Amino acid sequence: MEHDDETNHGNQLSTTLAWFSIALGATELAAPRVVRRLTGLPESTEPVLRALGAREIAHGISILVRMHLHEASDVAELLDYP
Repeated sequence: MEHDDETNHGNQLSTTLAWFSIALGATELAAPRVVRRLTGLPESTEPVLRALGAREIAHGISILVRMHLHEASDVAELLDYP
């Protein structure tokens, strides 16, 4: 039972990280000027912030997809047993 609690906590943490990555990426993509000003970066970094935002969104999505595929493989394993 303790293992299940640890697994659930890990899944919750992964989900939170994924959605945080997506939100951060969306902010960098949609408002690079605001992010630049808040972080004190030079104006020339706005295109880089947009690219990093797109990458961050992709990372968040990949975390969610991997979690879903892992859950699907667990179900498939259960179906293999008589």
